[in-house]
Amino acid sequence: MDIFSLAVGFVVGGFTGAAGTFYGNKFTDQRRRKENTKAEFNQWESLKLKFPTIIEEMIEDVKNPDFAGVRTFLLNVAGLQ
Repeated sequence: MDIFSLAVGFVVGGFTGAAGTFYGNKFTDQRRRKENTKAEFNQWESLKLKFPTIIEEMIEDVKNPDFAGVRTFLLNVAGLQ
């Protein structure tokens, strides 16, 4: 085996390993993002089922043009003790 074939094999193998690692990490990150998005969606749906009235009120407040720049919610918990 000559040195040229050895060098080409080494370079091609290096690129193949790097590409495999890159694409493996890329697809793993995509899967993790999808899982996190689904978990957040499920958590939101769970909250909507537990507290439908307050969530609907919050959604209406966010849609109201008078409150377009406001993103702070104050909760009245005086009745909770």
